[in-house]
Amino acid sequence: MGRWEYVPNWFIVLVFVIAAGFTLLNYLLTKGKVEHQQRKSNGTETKAYYYENPLKIMTKPVDIIDIQMNEAGQLRREFSRLKEMLISLFLPNYYVVFKGEDEGNHTSMLIEKRRGKKSLLERKWDIAITYPNNIESFVMKGKKVSVDGINASFSYQDDFIEVSENRKDRTFHFSKNNLELARVTPIGKMPPRKIFIDGGSGELPLLLVAGIYEALKLYR
Repeated sequence: MGRWEYVPNWFIVLVFVIAAGFTLLNYLLTKGKVEHQQRKSNGTETKAYYYENPLKIMTKPVDIIDIQMNEAGQLRREFSRLKEMLISLFLPNYYVVFKGEDEGNHTSMLIEKRRGKKSLLERKWDIAITYPNNIESFVMKGKKVSVDGINASFSYQDDFIEVSENRKDRTFHFSKNNLELARVTPIGKMPPRKIFIDGGSGELPLLLVAGIYEALKLYR
């Protein structure tokens, strides 16, 4: 006799009804855009922060604020169907799509994880950044998750960028030729945490750093 035969059918149905109801409520409450009260960023700041959503499946946009308290951009997770959100309750890393725009909509970004039979073992994300005069497209590849943390890499503007996680302080480091370009540090242990971005000299857009961080948070 299988172990699931000991679980009453009504209990299984109740669990799925609660999960579906919660997902529908979250979808209806968070699918729209939010109003902004911050001033516009001039795009020159390389340090910023935002508050993550308390649940990984939430689609509420988060505002990225630079250290001068100006709005630098907005980032959100998206699902094309309600079914995808429901599945993400149990498989949070299967349907992964993040979209973002800088303030003024001059630059937009799309991060989408590839899906398929290999997706449970192989991790690849298609990333596109649309600038006013060109589009930068590349693939980020995730390496095997080690005991030290997450590792990934991608080529951006002809430079090879590596992303690594230090699990001791939960910081993500973006580096080129062993030199740090940016870092992302969560402040606090329980969501919603404040996420601080130090963009260094500004070689990587804050929007890109935030989007990659959010995508890799689901990489487990």
